[in-house]
Amino acid sequence: MSLSTKEKKSFQRTIRMTDRVRFILESYEGNGMNEKFENLILDCNDKVPEVMEEVERLNNEKKR
Repeated sequence: MSLSTKEKKSFQRTIRMTDRVRFILESYEGNGMNEKFENLILDCNDKVPEVMEEVERLNNEKKR
């Protein structure tokens, strides 16, 4: 999922991060650090339901 460039960005924040996080962020899809950060957050958020379903499936399998 790519960031919608039409969305107004009204929140500004400075963050600190480790080198490991910076390397992950810099390698992510997007133009510039802000877009990469937003794409990473949006993509991870979109995958949460899928991951939760897999966790539930594995828990059910484990119970059997």
